Amino acid sequence: MASTIYRLITIVSALSLLHCAYSAAQHRFYLRLTEQPFVSLPVDVVAQTVISLVALIYGTSFIANPFQYIKKDQVTSRPNMRRSTQLSIIHHLRQPGQSDVSRIRHATHTEAATTSTTKFISNSQRPSIGGDSLFRFGFSRITASRQYSTKSSPFADNSNHNANHNSNDMKKQSSRSPDFSNIPGARVPKSVTKSNRVLEISKKQADEAFRSCLEMVRKHDVDSYLAILTMNKKAQPEIVALNALNVELASIRDKVDTRRGDTSAMYRLQFWKDAISSIYGISPLPVPRQPVAIGLCSFASRADHNMLLKLVETRQSTIGDRQFPDINALSEYGKSTTGSLLCLQIDALARISPDTKVLPMAYDVAKDLGAAYAIANIIRATHPLLARGIVLLPVDVMSLNGATPDSLYKKKKLDEACGVTRDLINESKRLLIDARSRIDMVPKAVRPALAATGTITDYIIKTVESNKYDIYSPHLQRRNPLLLWSLLAKKLCSKF
Repeated sequence: MASTIYRLITIVSALSLLHCAYSAAQHRFYLRLTEQPFVSLPVDVVAQTVISLVALIYGTSFIANPFQYIKKDQVTSRPNMRRSTQLSIIHHLRQPGQSDVSRIRHATHTEAATTSTTKFISNSQRPSIGGDSLFRFGFSRITASRQYSTKSSPFADNSNHNANHNSNDMKKQSSRSPDFSNIPGARVPKSVTKSNRVLEISKKQADEAFRSCLEMVRKHDVDSYLAILTMNKKAQPEIVALNALNVELASIRDKVDTRRGDTSAMYRLQFWKDAISSIYGISPLPVPRQPVAIGLCSFASRADHNMLLKLVETRQSTIGDRQFPDINALSEYGKSTTGSLLCLQIDALARISPDTKVLPMAYDVAKDLGAAYAIANIIRATHPLLARGIVLLPVDVMSLNGATPDSLYKKKKLDEACGVTRDLINESKRLLIDARSRIDMVPKAVRPALAATGTITDYIIKTVESNKYDIYSPHLQRRNPLLLWSLLAKKLCSKF
């Protein structure tokens, strides 16, 4: 009965130690994904590890088998062991014939005359076959053969040997660090010019990737799809690939449930971060065989990778469905996501117009327009998110109007909710008007890139105002039925 208890303690403690190792690995992996510094393991993991280790030692000490006594007739004395070793060496070295022995003697005499590193052999010029002298002779033969294989042959010219020896010494003095460039499998340094990753994609793969990206945008982002139809056809493939990436990143939040501790969103965003680094030559890893990644590699190879990485990192930092601390944080989120996408579209349209010069002020207009869209869009997305138990409205605006997440869930304080909506709409309207007032800073050739975002933001603002700032109104979920006609009119008037 006692042995069964000790075995149970040992098994449970071993399983607990494995669980501690898995928990520590998961903790470190989570810190790397969230880009947080590692300070120490959680206290519960450390305590569980110590307790499990002590229990494992305690249980093992009772279930281990007792030591076995060593019998005297099984012990071999040290003199007998030494004698048997010498006899085996003598028997091994007696195998070669007399011609081999004479050849070995000739090699030892030649080595003693030509090199100064075989002094160990010169002490045994006339070895006797047997005993310790033969053992020393055999060892000197092995040493001489190793020196010949690494330095030079005993029949080589002595002058060449000295020249090679001096040159090797000079190389050792001149270069302290070894050269690993010729090692098979060595990684190519970043300074070496890498081949274009577009060459890795065939024409058939590029066509299939374009159709997949276009179908993804048409199915999940109809407004952007209609906007792309009004843009220059030469820039449409690149803009389709960029919008497909935006759809892919935005859909990650809908595919996971962070309330249940699902961390797969972090892994998916990290995948896209590594994929962008591979596509634009930052990382030597191969390009993933994924339609959007192939589309970016084929059609958006000249896009700014810094903006793409910023697009991914911003969404990565907001995983967890936490409320924005203030309205400025929400504006920065819009500038980093929608604003970065608008800047990439501006660059795509500017590349096909050689006479178009985009100034930095045009990117500022695009970022302000992205902030206005983010503030207006969060009002439209609040009601669907409430069904999932998520509130993303800024904390400072809700506190200023006396609203709480619980009151939004239960629809208790409708006036306070309307006050929150009113403040957000006023800020979005201000940013939209400010961006449109600087329309002269944006060249006419790239204004279609901003037309869809400005039109959608204007439509949301007017819909909220017409419904008396009711955040629960179903009219907020309706699309603009005249969006395509509005985009065509703005294109003719060169406005956004």
